[in-house]
Amino acid sequence: MSRSSAFLPIFRNEAKLVWDTKELVVVLILMPLGIISMLKTTMEASLLASGVTDVNGAEQVVPGQALLFGFFLVSFIGLTFFREHGWGTWDRLRTSRATRSDILIGKTLPWSIVGLVQLVALFALGMIVFDLQVPDASGLLGVMLVAVTWMIFVSAFSVAMVALFNSIQMVSAISNLGAMVFSALGGAIVPAAQLPAWARAIGPAIPTHWAMEGFNAVFIDDKGVSGVLVPCAILLVFAAAFAAIAHNRFKFDAAKTSWA
Repeated sequence: MSRSSAFLPIFRNEAKLVWDTKELVVVLILMPLGIISMLKTTMEASLLASGVTDVNGAEQVVPGQALLFGFFLVSFIGLTFFREHGWGTWDRLRTSRATRSDILIGKTLPWSIVGLVQLVALFALGMIVFDLQVPDASGLLGVMLVAVTWMIFVSAFSVAMVALFNSIQMVSAISNLGAMVFSALGGAIVPAAQLPAWARAIGPAIPTHWAMEGFNAVFIDDKGVSGVLVPCAILLVFAAAFAAIAHNRFKFDAAKTSWA
């Protein structure tokens, strides 16, 4: 069996499971839309208070909520591994002819695609419904670059959490806590300029900060691709660090506990 033929069945099976739980994808889009509609005016005032002009609030709240809810994918990606243990199928999977990379990528990629779909849907609806400015071609490419690098980071972080912890409850807790803490300190909930000094000092150590920097470069500063290159590069550094943790700590024979 070739590597590609070993990877594809894992990917297809996981994609089917994702499709069977497609209601979760709808929630990841509808819930942030509701919050965007409530907070848009507040974020407009917050941006204006920060010295940003010619804005309507969508520039902050759309990417901010997209990143916050996108981080919840950590628990969904984690569950794809833990439920194999719950079903008693993990040993059969790891002793198959599939390589470690086949298994890790095949199980992670479908949810990574879901994350990209969520981001694209939220930005598209933000432009249509909430008057988020439509960037030029360079800006649209910049948005996609940030979205892709963000999902690479989230995927690497998710697998690292699976490698570090032996229960889905712990991974879910990290997902929920990380979504709120990373979003708050990273300037996704309110503009970074509105955060206290100690939080602004911590911000550059938070991946969400750099994702927001990239989106701000497009929607606030009108910089296009040139404005997102540094934030994307730093996001990839974070992703590489967590990928290294996953590579070094992921034990395929480790016992895992799951409620699935």
